[in-house]
Amino acid sequence: MKIGITSLNIEQPSASAYYNSQENGLGTALASLGHTVTVYHLISGPDTASPMKGQQQLPAKGLITQEHPSENLTFKYIPCRHIGLHAFPPASMWEDGTDCFIAFSDNYAGFSGLYRHCKKHGILCLPYLGVISSNNPSAIKRRLSDLLTCNMRMYRKLPLLLAKTPRLAEQLLAQGARQVHTIPVCLDGTKLNTSYWEASKNALPAKYGFSSADRIILFIGRLVPEKQPLLMLKLFSELSRHGSYRLLMLGRGPLQEEIESYIEEHDLSAFVRLIPSLENSSMWELYCMSQCYVNLNDHEIFGMSILEALYYECPVIALHAPGPDSILTDSPCGSLCSSPEELISRIQSSAAVPADKLRAAHDYVAARYLWSSSAARMLDLITSIRKAD
Repeated sequence: MKIGITSLNIEQPSASAYYNSQENGLGTALASLGHTVTVYHLISGPDTASPMKGQQQLPAKGLITQEHPSENLTFKYIPCRHIGLHAFPPASMWEDGTDCFIAFSDNYAGFSGLYRHCKKHGILCLPYLGVISSNNPSAIKRRLSDLLTCNMRMYRKLPLLLAKTPRLAEQLLAQGARQVHTIPVCLDGTKLNTSYWEASKNALPAKYGFSSADRIILFIGRLVPEKQPLLMLKLFSELSRHGSYRLLMLGRGPLQEEIESYIEEHDLSAFVRLIPSLENSSMWELYCMSQCYVNLNDHEIFGMSILEALYYECPVIALHAPGPDSILTDSPCGSLCSSPEELISRIQSSAAVPADKLRAAHDYVAARYLWSSSAARMLDLITSIRKAD
C-alpha cells in the first residue's frame, strides 16, 4: 500500500530533532513492514501566517525539503498557511495514488480539507486522535478553537477511528463514532539507545553539572501553564529541605522569567538547573542519571516522555490525566497522584524502587509501546476495511 501520514498542526522546521516525532515513528514502522510511506510535516515558513490569501497556492519548490531514511520512506517538510497551530495545507500537496491517509487530526481545522480530498479520490481516511476539543488553559481560546472546528461531524461519517487512549475512545463512541479502536502512541525502536545500561552512573551527572551523590528530579516540558513548572518548583522547595535533591528542568517558554524569579527569591539557584533544549539523541542520559521523572500536566494526552523514562528504567511520578492513567496503571514503577502531598511522598520513595522493578518497567515498554506493534495492528484494521469496501 501507499500510505500518507500527517499531523494537521503547524511545526517548527527543526522540531523533530528535539522530540520523538509520533508521525516519523509510525511511518518508519509501516515502511519496515513493506509499505511505501510519506510523512508530511506542515511547517511554518515565510508568509505563511494567515490562510486567508492564496491558501491553495503551492509553496516554491525550493522551500519544500525531503528526507529519505529508506527507499520506501519519505519525510516531507512543507511550508503552509496557518492560524496559530491550525495548519491549512492545499490539497495539491498530497501525492497521487495514496491508498490510506493516517491523520493526526484531533480538533485541527485543516482536517476538513484532507477529508474532502480523501472522499473525492477514494482514499481511506483514518484519523488517529488524542483529543477532540481544545484543552487550552484560556477559556476564551478554548471556545474560539472549538468554534473554529467541527471535526466530529466528519468523524461520525468514517468507518473507523483510532484513539490514543481508552478514555478518548469512550468519548468518541458517546458522540456517535461508528467504530473506534484504541491503539497507543509508541516509541520508535530505531531511535532508542539499546545500550543505555552500559553508561557510567557517575559520569552522566558530572556531564550536566551534578555530583554522583545528587538525587536528581527530572522535569521535561515547555514552560507553559498547562505543564505546571511553577508547581514543580514549589514541590522542590519542600523536597530540598530533606536530603541532597537537585532539580533539572528541560524546556523553554513564556513562564521562563517567572520561573527564574522564583528560583532567585527562594534561594534555589544552587539546586536547580535549567536547560532550554536538548537534542533527542541525548535525552536518554537525563533519564539514566535521574532518580525520577515528574509529569504535572493534568491534561496530558499521552506522554512520550513517560514511555522514554520507563524504557530507561527511570521511575515516573505523574498527576492523573488520560495519558498517564493509560500508561502507568499497569506499569511496574509508575505512580499516579492526586495531590501535592502525594507527589512529594512518591518522589521521596522513588529512590527505593528495586532494580528488578526498574528492569520490569523497561520490559513493559518494550513489549507494549514500540511502533512496530501499533503499526501492525493498524495495518490489520486498514486491510479489513479495504476488503469490506
